[in-house]
Amino acid sequence: MTTRRPKSSQVVLPAELPQRPTDSFNPGRSTVLGLLWGRGERRGPVVPISGSGEVRIANIIEPDPNQAPSTVLDGSNTQGYELLAPVGEGGFGEVLEAVQRSLGRHIAIKRLRKELLEDVQAESYVARHLVSSFRQEALTTGALEHPNIVPVYDLGVDEEGRPLMAMKLVRGRKWDEVLHRDFSTMVSGEFLARHLPVLIDVGQAVAFAHSRGVVHRDIKPSQVMLGEFGEVLLMDWGLALVFDPGRAELQGPQLALSEFTPWSPSVTSPAGTPAYMAPEQTEEAAVDVGPWTDVYLLGGCLYFLMTGLAPHDEATSEASFRRAIEGNVVPPSRRAPDRMVPPELEALCLQALEADRHKRPSAIEFIDALKDYLTGAGRKREAAALTDDASRMAREAWAEYAGYEEMSDVAGMLERALILDPDNKRAAELHQQVLLSFARSAIANSDLRLARFHAERLRPSPERDRMLAEIAALQQQQQRAQKSIEHLYARAAEERNAAQAARADAEGLLAHFLQHLLDTMGAQGNPAVLKPLAIEVLAHIERHGDRTPGRDALKVRISCLSAAGEVLHATGNPDEALRAYGEAEELLRRFIKTDPTDEALGLDLSEVRKRIRAVHNDTQNRQRDERVVAEFESARRDLLRHLDDLIEG
Repeated sequence: MTTRRPKSSQVVLPAELPQRPTDSFNPGRSTVLGLLWGRGERRGPVVPISGSGEVRIANIIEPDPNQAPSTVLDGSNTQGYELLAPVGEGGFGEVLEAVQRSLGRHIAIKRLRKELLEDVQAESYVARHLVSSFRQEALTTGALEHPNIVPVYDLGVDEEGRPLMAMKLVRGRKWDEVLHRDFSTMVSGEFLARHLPVLIDVGQAVAFAHSRGVVHRDIKPSQVMLGEFGEVLLMDWGLALVFDPGRAELQGPQLALSEFTPWSPSVTSPAGTPAYMAPEQTEEAAVDVGPWTDVYLLGGCLYFLMTGLAPHDEATSEASFRRAIEGNVVPPSRRAPDRMVPPELEALCLQALEADRHKRPSAIEFIDALKDYLTGAGRKREAAALTDDASRMAREAWAEYAGYEEMSDVAGMLERALILDPDNKRAAELHQQVLLSFARSAIANSDLRLARFHAERLRPSPERDRMLAEIAALQQQQQRAQKSIEHLYARAAEERNAAQAARADAEGLLAHFLQHLLDTMGAQGNPAVLKPLAIEVLAHIERHGDRTPGRDALKVRISCLSAAGEVLHATGNPDEALRAYGEAEELLRRFIKTDPTDEALGLDLSEVRKRIRAVHNDTQNRQRDERVVAEFESARRDLLRHLDDLIEG
């Protein structure tokens, strides 16, 4: 069932929400940007952004003027660090890779962007807020020393007065990027087995922060970095607040966390990420925000692992924010019916996403439940259910005809079952049967590479050895047959090339012979005897037009066509002549497309077109002469009839 928030209060949508529902929303930061870029109006520490209420900015944290900064940076070289290449940039800060000289290690330096402070020099309140927010994030993160929270090594300013912090350089990828990649390529069981341990590590960081009286307020997959060697780090504590000043103490003489991390009654709200926000984060006062809020966000991450979607996934931030206000969450099994959603995880997820914060588990309880799922009976039950489904599918498929797709589906389900429960003997035996059937089907279809792939996955046994030997023998037969086919193709190619060369030579002789005979017979006034030969040449070329490749052979063919066209033109056969010249023109145009710079081809094309025009001109002249003769004959007949009439009269 869906969880709904009790409608005990009315909440108005904030005036400014992020463009995307999965982006973070910080009204205090939006207010500063409004002042910075002329979209807001300064009114001291309280700035209205809508008619429904006010956005309160936390108290400014001023650096101690009597305390020198711990580190001073000067350009790209520093007293303690050497700056290298930029590695990231956000709306307020930039991150650069650096070398800490004292230890010779690579670290990250985060500092405010220079152009921001330059733009706000005339607006001291905005400048103070930018510096305050930066110091607040650095001090909060630095105070939370935990393996799953990025370590902060130092806090200082550069010579221009920009605050900066030195922190661990995290080489890796954002968790959400890895999730999107794996969600589309992995089956549900494998996907959860890989990413639930990450969520447990994130939960450990959150539980530690809660023990210090701090909540994160913006937990989501994009806030988690996965290092190259298995590190899991919860990042970006810019929205963190203290919910219990009594717990917010450091071990030692340092400042209390509550002195530089804002307390819940004074922070900006609503704030967070619309697609993940807890209902209490949508309210204008953050008094109800606490560790239960982070548990809701952890439940949202678990929701994403099972569905590939955020709990309040909508097309717009406004729609997602309304869903968060209502506390309306569709169960994962209904949201992603095509994914296998373990019942234990769905129940835990919905409990964490309860609209009533008092019904949510603690972070420790949430983590323990995930560990129980990964190591307990729940996985064995899920594996047994998968095995039952695979067995049923196998019986149904083999009762008719089991194709590759059906066998692949069954094998995949059994492999997922074995991932969940490697001791599932029934799944292991059925998996071997499926692989054996798959290999036999592939052999029957002559798919020997596929057959070998599945046969090699069988457990060592005499049957496996016999099947691999059979596949090897069949592959040798295939190789011999392939060699024979390749040899025949080679012989055929040689014979074809020889025939084409002979044909090209014959066409060259024909062209020369036709031209010679035309010159001889034309001189004797008897070219008509060449007409049958020219027509036969043209018919031969049309029959074998596409069988003579190569530039030289085709140039010979053009000469032959030109000679035939000239004979047919000279013997009074303009239609056949135009056919021959047209073939020659088409071949020349094809050549010129491949080599437009060949001047000789251009001259040949001009000559052929000249002959085509000559045929058309002769045809027109002949038609004109025929009309003149016809008109003369008609006039002669009319004159004779007129004379006959005169004589009779």
